[in-house]
Amino acid sequence: MKNILITMMIVLFTLLLSIFLQVFLSKQKNKYLGLILPSLSFIFSLIVLANYLVPNGLKIGPLFISVLGIFLFSNTFTVIYLVIYFIFKHKNNSSSEIDKMNIKDL
Repeated sequence: MKNILITMMIVLFTLLLSIFLQVFLSKQKNKYLGLILPSLSFIFSLIVLANYLVPNGLKIGPLFISVLGIFLFSNTFTVIYLVIYFIFKHKNNSSSEIDKMNIKDL
């Protein structure tokens, strides 16, 4: 029981650290820094999908649903990272536009 709690704490800490890292990278001036974690997460989801073993005799309908479910589940953090990226990039763009207007007013 103690090992499970320690493992859960480590996983939670890692997830929170990755979210803080994404916020930090999204706030940077270089727009490509904020896309590092979403692209790594997407590549990881493709690796997970490539490792999916298709059971013998599975029809195309259930196979499609299971592959789609795995793809959507493994891209959860990709979507979270992209939402964080677009939120902070929008804030950066609006503040930089205000700075440009203030410079022109001088």
